[in-house]
Amino acid sequence: HSIPALSEPVVDKRELSNIYTVTLIFCFLAYTAIALSVSLFFGSNTMSSSNLNWVNYGHNSSGFSYFIKRVVATFIVMFPALDVASAFPLNAVTLGNNLFSVVYGKKVHTMGNTKNHKTVFRLLGAIPPLIMAAMVSDLGQITDYTGVTGFGIAFVFPPLLSYYSYIKMRNKGLPTVTLY
Repeated sequence: HSIPALSEPVVDKRELSNIYTVTLIFCFLAYTAIALSVSLFFGSNTMSSSNLNWVNYGHNSSGFSYFIKRVVATFIVMFPALDVASAFPLNAVTLGNNLFSVVYGKKVHTMGNTKNHKTVFRLLGAIPPLIMAAMVSDLGQITDYTGVTGFGIAFVFPPLLSYYSYIKMRNKGLPTVTLY
């Protein structure tokens, strides 16, 4: 959902393909390196959420070394939760705004007091994940669902949007090959 906002400031839009290709390759290589490092370090005992492997890191140390290792371990264990907690409001606002736009369509900009309406839709975007998080406590199960959803968002919906955009452009007699 961030691609349009990230693409907007790029002056030469023809470079977007190269920019995103390099970015995706870098992310792939970085995640692969992290996954290999963690799996080599923890072996077959690697937990489904690899950050949890660091809970006991540094317990066998003493003095200043113990302190440093415990700070590192605490940061690694807490980072995913803090990351999700910081991104959750932004995602809920984005989802709420998108739901608002879907429901009201072209009337979105002509509505009087949209703030109250948007708040309702933002709550609709925020409350179900909170309820589900309260009901499901197995982190592995949660990441299974979010992984499948993320796969759809990254690899299924963009091609579908492109395909249906192509059909709509063709049916309206507009050029189907665009800069994007």
